[in-house]
Amino acid sequence: MLSLGILLEGDPVELIEGVLVRKNRSDAGQGENVHGPRHAYAVSCLARLDRRLEPLGAHIRTQLPVTLSNVSEPEPDGAIVRGAPRDFASAHPTPEQVLVVFEVADSSLEYDRTTKQRLFAAAGIATYVIVNVQAECLEVFEEPNGNQYARTATLERGSKLALSGLIEISVNELLPAVS
Repeated sequence: MLSLGILLEGDPVELIEGVLVRKNRSDAGQGENVHGPRHAYAVSCLARLDRRLEPLGAHIRTQLPVTLSNVSEPEPDGAIVRGAPRDFASAHPTPEQVLVVFEVADSSLEYDRTTKQRLFAAAGIATYVIVNVQAECLEVFEEPNGNQYARTATLERGSKLALSGLIEISVNELLPAVS
């Protein structure tokens, strides 16, 4: 579709179960095509984790594809992946290479809690984290079991998230400052 000009590079779409789905990166109350400042802030904070991951043999990809199957290639807001960026010069990471997936949710919260959660669990992604900018918390899903996660937790400001024995992240690091 890119080569035919149907889609442009960077168009906000992702492949979900064989369907091209428009990505919603807006803050609540904004139009769906607007990249909201709270969403952008949280994605920028995720990107800053890279310098802490590199010495551990991992890196973070932000808003880039993860190949879950022949019919699903979502572009999560963040994915901690084993290896270096150069390891993915010819193919996107697969579930075996993905340690943690992040979605920043404001307007997309319900979709991220249902469709995205089911998709990542079914692919066997060990940890799925929703950065819930509405409620100012992290929703953590672990231990994939079929199409769902067996363990869930909500982490409030002041809490810490320990990721796959790699790093510990303060919830405050990923949320916009309290106004």
